[in-house]
Amino acid sequence: MNRSVKRVAAVLGPVAVFSATPFVAQTPEPAGYAHRYETEHFVFLAREGEATRSELQWAGGRAEGWFENVRGVLGEDRTPSAQLVVLIDGSGVGSGAVPHVDGQGRLFLYRYTDDFQDYLDSLLHELVHAFRRTTGYPYLGFVEEGVAAAIDEAFLPDKMSFPLYGFSADLVAGHLFKVDRAIPLGVLRTRHRALNLRCQIQSYSERVSFFGHLRDTFGLAALIDFIYDPAGVDSAGYEHAFGRSFSDLVGDWEVALSQRHRAIPDADAQWAAYIGESPAKYQNICKPGKDYSVAE
Repeated sequence: MNRSVKRVAAVLGPVAVFSATPFVAQTPEPAGYAHRYETEHFVFLAREGEATRSELQWAGGRAEGWFENVRGVLGEDRTPSAQLVVLIDGSGVGSGAVPHVDGQGRLFLYRYTDDFQDYLDSLLHELVHAFRRTTGYPYLGFVEEGVAAAIDEAFLPDKMSFPLYGFSADLVAGHLFKVDRAIPLGVLRTRHRALNLRCQIQSYSERVSFFGHLRDTFGLAALIDFIYDPAGVDSAGYEHAFGRSFSDLVGDWEVALSQRHRAIPDADAQWAAYIGESPAKYQNICKPGKDYSVAE
């Protein structure tokens, strides 16, 4: 399941800098990073041993392309006015570290194999959060993560890194429903802060599958309108955006998910590989009554 990236240059020396022309001063850069690389819209900082010069150059090129993708989807008026700081932060295996954007809009990326590609596989998703965070929009929890995942999957349907490690959300979420280990989506929605990381296998796969269903049913533009709608993203917001209640949308998704999962010919073997051979083996499958309550 691992994709290789050619490493053709020696590791950079301490605080080596390779730059293109930045467009504005960036957010604060934290200490403790050995290598630095600038592009028009980004400053990449990498820990010692985590990147070569060619890898940072390659990452910068990919990031600039995705910047244009996200700007095209979200809109020019919702684009950051300063360089975004991207931190190549090391392995997330066994540590619980997951890619995220902090309160200053800095993107923290981790790898889950020895492949530098892992870092880039998480960048586009986090870039959606960074666009919103640095342009003054509030973090919307369940919806924020879901829309970012839908945008990410639209451009990178075959990514190999966190959270699904190259397996489909429909495979994982469908299996969870099949064996009665799925967490009701309404519970994941109302208890996002408590369950998102604690129950990663369920929360990420179910949310990615659900918002992918909304994207494929109503269109990506409808999801973007939803997340920026002044009407909000509560139950009334779903009705306003999609013409159906949240519970009705969930019911539609569960039916479609069951059909898609049954159409996967080797679903059980793929699940065994996902849960036994990918980094998912380090993650918890939550149990009702022990890890969460079914009461919404």
